[in-house]
Amino acid sequence: MTRSQNAESENANGTTTRSDPARGKKRFRAPITVVGRLLGDALALGLWTLFVTLLVLARGWPGWLYYLLLLGGVLVYVSITVPWTGAREKPSN
Repeated sequence: MTRSQNAESENANGTTTRSDPARGKKRFRAPITVVGRLLGDALALGLWTLFVTLLVLARGWPGWLYYLLLLGGVLVYVSITVPWTGAREKPSN
């Protein structure tokens, strides 16, 4: 790597350390991505809960059906969004 890409500094122990500007950007990108995903999930599930609640109350359906629809919607949402997480597959031997 060139000197313009990485800054070198000497600490109190006399060892040289390097600071990589790209590493700093990556460090802040991950928490922002996680917060964005959490807010998106909370919004989607909150809207689903509101929709199911209003639907069941308006139709006068039984309480067990409310919980069934609520849980079913959450399961469908999770099954759809799992591939978006970028989870890595375990390497096969």
